[in-house]
Formats: sequence, C-alpha cells, structure tokens
Amino acid sequence: MLTGNTAKILGIDDTHGTLAIGKSATLFVSEGDALDMRGNQLTHAFIDGRTISLETHQTELWKRYSGKYEGE
Repeated sequence: MLTGNTAKILGIDDTHGTLAIGKSATLFVSEGDALDMRGNQLTHAFIDGRTISLETHQTELWKRYSGKYEGE
C-alpha cells in the first residue's frame, strides 16, 4: 500500500508500485524486522524480477575461515 500510493502520486503506477505481472518490482525477504539492523537477516533479494546473489567478498571469507578457529 505504501509503494502503491507513492507510485500513483508520481504517475508511474502503471509500471511500478505493486506486485503484478508486467510491473517492475524490487523485493527483499528478511527474517526478523527489516527495519532493525541488529535483528534483520536478509534471505532473498529480487530486482526487476531477477534474483540477486547475496554473496559478497566478506561472506565468502567468512565461509572459508569460519571453521579454522573453532577448535582453538
């Protein structure tokens, strides 16, 4: 509703603002409160209907070295 009304005000509600076939959409799925950075865990992201990888250089390094220091 928030983005739908904004799109109507801007005059772009024919292509943006709600989830519908043929409209441009950016969507993210989060575990926890999306507005609370401490409890937010982003699980999926989509831009214009395409899945966006959430892998970064930092997550790759974390996966690589997370088990290295567990036994010490």
